[in-house]
Amino acid sequence: MLLPSVFLFILLCCPYSTSKSTKTTELVDTAVKALQNAVELNDGGLLDLDLLGKQVPTLMKAFVSIGSLVTEKSEEEKLDLQSKALIDFKNRTEKLWESIQTRIDLGRASIRSNKIIAEFAEKLDIFVRKITNRAENFIHPDGQRSKVFIENFKKSCRFDIKSAQSTLNYLNLRLVKNCNDTMTPAQVKEFVDYRDAFMMAFRRLQVENKEFSDPEIDLPELLAVFEKHEKEVLNEKLDVFSRSFTSNEEAIPALFKELNGRASIKVKNNETSCLLRAMAYSTFFNNEYAEAFGLLLKNQLIDLTFTAGICANVVFDGNAEFINSLNKEIVDTVTRISSHTAKWVNESLIASWPSAHNQILKEQIMRNAGKPGYVGKRSLEISAVIVVPILLRTGLPNYSYKLFIAKGVEPEYELYFEGIDNHCSLNKGSFDFDTVIGRIHRGSASQTSKHRSFGLINDYSELKNKIWSEMNTLDDLPTLPLIAEKLKKKIGKKFITENKFHCWAIVREYASILYGPHPAINSWTKYYDVIDSVTIRTLNYTSTTHDGDKFQFVFFA
Repeated sequence: MLLPSVFLFILLCCPYSTSKSTKTTELVDTAVKALQNAVELNDGGLLDLDLLGKQVPTLMKAFVSIGSLVTEKSEEEKLDLQSKALIDFKNRTEKLWESIQTRIDLGRASIRSNKIIAEFAEKLDIFVRKITNRAENFIHPDGQRSKVFIENFKKSCRFDIKSAQSTLNYLNLRLVKNCNDTMTPAQVKEFVDYRDAFMMAFRRLQVENKEFSDPEIDLPELLAVFEKHEKEVLNEKLDVFSRSFTSNEEAIPALFKELNGRASIKVKNNETSCLLRAMAYSTFFNNEYAEAFGLLLKNQLIDLTFTAGICANVVFDGNAEFINSLNKEIVDTVTRISSHTAKWVNESLIASWPSAHNQILKEQIMRNAGKPGYVGKRSLEISAVIVVPILLRTGLPNYSYKLFIAKGVEPEYELYFEGIDNHCSLNKGSFDFDTVIGRIHRGSASQTSKHRSFGLINDYSELKNKIWSEMNTLDDLPTLPLIAEKLKKKIGKKFITENKFHCWAIVREYASILYGPHPAINSWTKYYDVIDSVTIRTLNYTSTTHDGDKFQFVFFA
């Protein structure tokens, strides 16, 4: 009779205990999985930041449930289950929290050289780490959850400026409300022109053994001047231009001091109140900074969501109505911040083409030139090689770039260009050079891209043969546009399309003396590292009927 009695006892008692145990286990499983999904997106800083918005509702709900394990008033048996569940949650998420902190530290390290976002990131990290540590201590079973601690934590959740709610409201102000208008190509061009005017003003400074200034060192100061003065102030006869300096470190602060001391007639537009705009300008649309900021912000938002979830139960003592209200507010705010920031930054990178890219190439040529136009072929090669890694970090990532730099003496020199704006850009008179930048997306792994690559190689062979056969009858035409139109009738006008070549350029250098030495076109081409690295090259043609005029044909995939 003993066995049936034991069976009856189990039947009556254990379902209740088992259901409680199962419930807490499922609760912890759900929370761990939600955190794991949010942490392990790994698609890049900005994309991960955008996708976080879809994870936040589940994440917040899970963290609120974890907080409920602490605040419920339970009998001793249930309290023991809750403690075991919290220990389980702590052990299973320890590596995830370490991963989050590592990514935050990595993001901060990547942006440390930029004063504007580094200062913001440091302040944010101090706030978030303090309140997150407090929340972690609160839910851990071995934590000292005295009445004083609980009351202080309640106050911090609700009123302390460093609380999760207050910090999220601050982020919403700096990243969303103040960044309501997206960056446009026209705004990028305005700042690029200002940066260019500053570089030309810098060249007027009288500095012994002057080295070319890296504009990024001075961009935060330049941003302040940009908001205060029209760019014409940089062209005025400033006192600083008549002084002599021993170094850039002495000259540049003097330039900014004089500019900042002048009365402003520019209407302040509060652009720097939008942190994202200040970041875009001060990093000059650097996609590595953008990705690092996205990585940093995403993981800070996870920390803040965790703290807010714990706060929900602590502040409202388990009141479902109030908790749900706070839950919605936090979820909406975090989602708004993550989605808006990712979209805004991505659109600023899109808008940077081609103004920022053209300016970067121009500045690199300036670094190698004593005077406008005075750069040898070797210097052009060095400029092109050095600038490509910088272009890779500018604007949208995952693009390959092709450069063509040409210099001729007008009227003996002429250039013709035709292309698709999203893929190619001509910048005439770039420090007295003409430059063309072409870009293609690095989607070479796809079958479509491979098919296009092989097609372009075949197209180029046909184009080359047709150009060679036609130029003998066209090279005596007076202008390049006329030659180009005649050639297009022979080779087909639709060879400049999204699926064919994206642009082409023709350079003509006229022979100045009849049957004299052939002219030499001072130019350099830096090829794509895909598609045309070997096969699609610059085509050179020397006229046999028109005084030895020299032509170059450059095709951009």
